[in-house]
Amino acid sequence: MNTQSTLRSFPPAEDFITFVNSIDWKSVQNNIITAAAIVAAVVVVVGTKILNAIVKFWEVNGDDIKARAIRAVDYVYMSAAVTYNAGKFADERYYSFRDLVRVTV
Repeated sequence: MNTQSTLRSFPPAEDFITFVNSIDWKSVQNNIITAAAIVAAVVVVVGTKILNAIVKFWEVNGDDIKARAIRAVDYVYMSAAVTYNAGKFADERYYSFRDLVRVTV
């Protein structure tokens, strides 16, 4: 009795196993390491360029950005104060803004 023919597996699976065994895995490993090193180098160079551009932008425009941010916060604060005071002096049949945000202790 020929055991080779009785234990034979599915032919595409055998072909796949043969294909996997024929691959030079050391070469694949070296290619992956080379690709990872190249990608890391590109990321470092591009990241450094972007970081330098951000630092330069902040050096040139930082004071203007801070002043505009402070002005925006002032506008929001003043708008809230105007709304609060307008609600504070409204007729009693209307709910005032201060009643909506009243904090109970």
